[in-house]
Parts: sequence; C-alpha cells; structure tokens
Amino acid sequence: MSTGHQSLNKPCISQVNGSKETINLKVFNFNAQGLKNKFPQLNDFIHENDPDILVITETHFDCNVLDSEFKPQDYQVFRKDRKLEFYTEGTYSQLDRGGVLILVKLFLNPVPYDKGDVDAEILWITINPRPRVTWLIGGCYRTEEDEAQILEKINKSIDSIDTQNCLLLGDFNFRKIDWNSQTGTSTLENSFIDTINDNCLTQIVTDPTRGNNILDLVFVGDPALVEKVSVQPPFSTSDHSSVCAHVTCPVPRISRAPRKVYLYSKGDYNSFNNALGDVDWDSALSSRNIEENWSVYTDTYQSLVDLYVPHKMVRPGDRHKPPWMRYKSVEKGRKAKRYRWVKS
Repeated sequence: MSTGHQSLNKPCISQVNGSKETINLKVFNFNAQGLKNKFPQLNDFIHENDPDILVITETHFDCNVLDSEFKPQDYQVFRKDRKLEFYTEGTYSQLDRGGVLILVKLFLNPVPYDKGDVDAEILWITINPRPRVTWLIGGCYRTEEDEAQILEKINKSIDSIDTQNCLLLGDFNFRKIDWNSQTGTSTLENSFIDTINDNCLTQIVTDPTRGNNILDLVFVGDPALVEKVSVQPPFSTSDHSSVCAHVTCPVPRISRAPRKVYLYSKGDYNSFNNALGDVDWDSALSSRNIEENWSVYTDTYQSLVDLYVPHKMVRPGDRHKPPWMRYKSVEKGRKAKRYRWVKS
C-alpha cells in the first residue's frame, strides 16, 4: 500500500432541499485487460475524468510491480494481486493475471477493511470524507475458472459486511444473468443473485459493457443515492466499456442533547438565602483540603439553585426570534396595517 502527500482536492459539497448537506463522488470501474504496459494511458484517463474512486480489474500485477511505478498524485493505492493458492491446484500457472486495484483520492481518508477478506480477488476499503460519514467500497474480479469455489468465497465476503452505505464494483463475468428480472440460468448464478438480494444490494448497470453482455457491474446499498450511472468508452485497448457512477453521500446532522437554562429572574432568592444560611459550614468544611471544600461548596450551591431557581430545557438550534418576529411586534404591525387600511 502506498501513501502520498495530502491532496489539495476537495469533495464536491452541495445542499439538498436547501438544508441537507451531501458529498458528491464520481466513481469509475473498468477491466484493463492488463495494466503493466498502460501506465501513461492510466494517467491520461485520470487527468481527463478526475475520478474520486477508480476500481480496476484484471491488472495482471504481481509482486514485481511496485505501487510507485504507477501511483497517481493525490491518490491512495489498494490492490489485491492474484495468488495461485486462491484456486484449486492446477487451475492457473501464471501469477501475472487477474487482480484488483482501487485508487482513492486522499481527501476521502481511505483505509483497508479486512472484515470481508477472503482468498479470492475481492478487496474492501472504507472511505471517511467527513466525520460520521463512512462508506464501504469493494472491488471484485470473478474469473470463470474454478467458478464454484471462487463464487462461494465471494458470496461469503459479501455476507460478512454491512451493505447499508456500500458500493461494490468489478467484472463478475455473469453473461446470462438478467438483472431486470433478477434471474439466472444456473445454480451458481442464482446463488449469487440470492446473496445480492439477501444483503439488500441493487445492481444499477443496465447497458452492455462487453459485446451484448453486462459483465462490469455496480452494486449499491441504497440506489436512491446514485444520481446517474453511465457506460462509457473502453480504457486504452480493453474491449470492456468503463462504467461511471455519480454517488451522493448524505452528511448526517450532529444531534445534541437539550441543555438546561436557568431562569434567574424568576428565582426565589429569599428561600435560597435562608437555605444557604442554614448550612452548617463549620461541620461541612472541616477535615478537608481546599479542593474538597470547594467541591462541597459548589455542590451545595448547585443543589440550592436547582431547588429555588426554575429552568427550562432548550433544544439545539432554538434561538430567540428577532424583535420583528416576536408575537407582540407582529401583532403591533398587524394593528398598524389594519388602522392604515381603515383610515384610507
């Protein structure tokens, strides 16, 4: 994993209905069909499209490819290269095939997420663009070789994570699934559909991404948060189209507990003074140090305030209305207006 200097890029922040703050993200996904000899094209793609998150499948990376060879400025690199032990012995003989790569802008504060980690080409991270805003981002490449045991691992990975604020992107190689009707033609396809439905995920790509097939998919926990999704031209020499999703992340308001406000102008100070005078301070403050005596005094004082000074609870955001909005001022204005109407 790579780190870099702090990004100067900032999230696109907007208001929904004039009050609800949101963060707008541009997320891309494509199958590169080999990335090792396409680093200049990768830089061009990022420069032209400015993705906040980019998921790339079939990188064909192995341990000989260093992050520093291709890492774009202001992005964090997360990758999961193919390992032969992921597959049944003899399935593959070359390491430099398959693989998943996720590039994320630094302002999103991305970190690895290990809860859904399995021995398959699926990778999870979390992003935290703002306090109290956390999204789970996944990238997956499902090969058609050794597909039964690999799909079982992928299903297990999806089952283990919280999909409420979640995006899962990648090349899943399901050629015959009809995503409109949510039906497959095989037991494996239907088991994957069941996993998606059980975890309340929705597949939002509707146009083919390779030939007549929808292979490169985007799953989201709440499809209402996706402003639009589009299939775009392929990356470099790949024969897979790229997919772009515009995602809106709501920023929850911080709730604060009501606070107590004392109405000192309405306090019963005669009773307060009498009660204060009845305290045996010599006994209360004897055999204690200064800090303990101060604590006794403040506790006694506060208990008498609570007893003899009324209070009200003020909710967060409550403010005194300006004079022109208070009842008496408004009523005076109405009377003046009626008077002018009658006089005229």
